[in-house]
Amino acid sequence: VLDITGVSVCKSAKMFMWVSCGCWVVRNTTVLQETLFIHAFFGEGIGIVILDLDHLKKINDAYGHVEGGDKALTILADTLSEICRIEDTICRYAGDEFLIILYDTPAQAAYERALEWKEAVSKLKITSDKGEFSFTFSAGIAEFPLHGLTGEGILIRADQALYRAKELGRDQVVVFE
Repeated sequence: VLDITGVSVCKSAKMFMWVSCGCWVVRNTTVLQETLFIHAFFGEGIGIVILDLDHLKKINDAYGHVEGGDKALTILADTLSEICRIEDTICRYAGDEFLIILYDTPAQAAYERALEWKEAVSKLKITSDKGEFSFTFSAGIAEFPLHGLTGEGILIRADQALYRAKELGRDQVVVFE
């Protein structure tokens, strides 16, 4: 899991430094843009998924930040690392959001993958001093170059799909339309 916020989430074989600066808009969209164009020349569409842990504040309020929200974020990151392909890129995007770049993966296939992640997460139970809890996530998906031709544009489309998932009641996966 790549952490572009400056806060380490998990340690895994897939973790490496992509961009250490937390300033996503200025620096990371340039890196994303270059990555998108390089891979677009050699494969199918690239699925961009923005995934947001649902109700993080409620988890933190009920179970505390360390035993609640931080633990949920770490377990989510570890779970994604275990079930994503080695060629996929997983980044901590913002506070409780992750950005997953799925190479050679059109939007429909990215949608199906995200549903598999949801199934895996639905089976998780987290134990804390204040009891056991589970969590869900919402996800928005866009496909490069179908939904956007720039790093910033594709992120905006995936983010719009994420907000649609939240509008639908959370615990949803939505592809940009």
